[in-house]
Amino acid sequence: MPHLSYSTFVSRAALLAAALCISLPAAAQAIDPARSSVAATFKQMGVPVEGTFRKVAGQVVYDRAAPEKSQARVEIDVASFDLGDAQYNAEVRKADWFDTARFPTATFASSAVRPLTADRFEASGKLTIKGRVVDVKLLV
Repeated sequence: MPHLSYSTFVSRAALLAAALCISLPAAAQAIDPARSSVAATFKQMGVPVEGTFRKVAGQVVYDRAAPEKSQARVEIDVASFDLGDAQYNAEVRKADWFDTARFPTATFASSAVRPLTADRFEASGKLTIKGRVVDVKLLV
């Protein structure tokens, strides 16, 4: 099995340049975990690799009339990261990667929301993962 490098994941993917797949609520609404996921793409040896966090929770407040008042808070079950291979999935749960035993949840809190289309927006904010806080943008 090829070696997966967490440092490569961190430096080249800015931790999570993620896409959150949910339907836009008209008002404050809990994220439907059965219909939602977070995808992350990183490069391994120069090749893009995509995985999906299958367990997501949180709340989105999206106001089409005043998008600047919109907010998103997302909790991600880090152990649910799925690369499509059981061996890779087990590897990324270890301490060298996500260390899911010590850091089972990643959180995202938006600081700004920008509409892209009538049904899509970009949320900028802070992602806390494995004890680190980084600025990211989610496409919702």
